[in-house]
Amino acid sequence: MGMDQETNPYQLASFLVTMLETGHFIHNTYATFFTMNVIPGTVEVSGNEFLWDFSAVDPEFGGTIDITATAAVEGEQVLWTVIAGADGEEGGFEEQQVIDGISAFDGSSGEWSISFDVQEDGFTFGSTAIWDSEDGQLTALDLSTSISEDETGFYQHTEGVYALDGTSASISNGRLQSPEYEDEGYFGEIDITQPFTVSWDTESGNGTVSIDGQTMCWDEDQMAVDC
Repeated sequence: MGMDQETNPYQLASFLVTMLETGHFIHNTYATFFTMNVIPGTVEVSGNEFLWDFSAVDPEFGGTIDITATAAVEGEQVLWTVIAGADGEEGGFEEQQVIDGISAFDGSSGEWSISFDVQEDGFTFGSTAIWDSEDGQLTALDLSTSISEDETGFYQHTEGVYALDGTSASISNGRLQSPEYEDEGYFGEIDITQPFTVSWDTESGNGTVSIDGQTMCWDEDQMAVDC
């Protein structure tokens, strides 16, 4: 397909990749918050099951959140369950399971689902991340995140499958949905809420982006080129 002359393919691809990275960052931020005191030496052990009870102050909603994290070790895998709830006029929400997951004992791979609902603020969050890594380098990620806030009408959903093979990186089955992105003008006539794929070479920097019926390419200087 030809290239939309109003669209810089590198900038478009960077935006789409950044949105997926942001979704992953938010997922990890909540995972860290709800497990911040899950550390050796502060644990109640019962057979192969480990239990942590602690409280944390939510910087976003305020109030103190009571958290119970359970880790059941089965061979080289760990099964995770986290229950949380908060009382109070600000930031209160009913006790609920916020994390359900499984991971390798060393954390190099796994699948975690995070979800919680702060009814008083009309805030809901849900995400699932399936990941794999080698030597600390993320090599595969299947991510889906959704955030909504009734009071402001905010909604955003991000999903995509990231893969890294040598220097070849890609995002397939990508999707970014939000009322804020439905208006035209972000990238010419391209509808950025349509499914997308992005592939690039991590060394040379050149790559390709396909979205809304168009396939566009850029070179190592981040300049648009024919595909």
